[in-house]
Amino acid sequence: EMEAQQAAPAPEGVGAVINLPEEFRNANCLSIAEVSFLLDGIRERDAEWDPSEIFKKTQQYAQVFSQTTRVASEEVRALLNARDLQEFERAQLVNLAPETTEEAKVLVPSLERFDEDALQQILGDLAALKRFAK
Repeated sequence: EMEAQQAAPAPEGVGAVINLPEEFRNANCLSIAEVSFLLDGIRERDAEWDPSEIFKKTQQYAQVFSQTTRVASEEVRALLNARDLQEFERAQLVNLAPETTEEAKVLVPSLERFDEDALQQILGDLAALKRFAK
């Protein structure tokens, strides 16, 4: 008598379905720009504080790669919050800045659920905000 085979659990990671480790499932995902603003705020609260080298390097990295204003970053978050995107997908779209729907789906496979026109509209709106923010 053959035993019924149980389906193996989906591996952790990002595929057609996002399956993040438990500790990250309800975490807020931030864009690099949002991390930069957050770290700047921490630093500004206490001018006497001497941050660690890791903090300084992280802040420097975030400043180099954020390349946007706080207002533009808030507009991007509002735009993406209005779409049927998961938190992780929003952060990935902003941080990776794909230019085509094909690129977006390769970088964030869970976006496969969107048809080309819907995803192109999201990417077009992001590109317009990015151009405006510079």
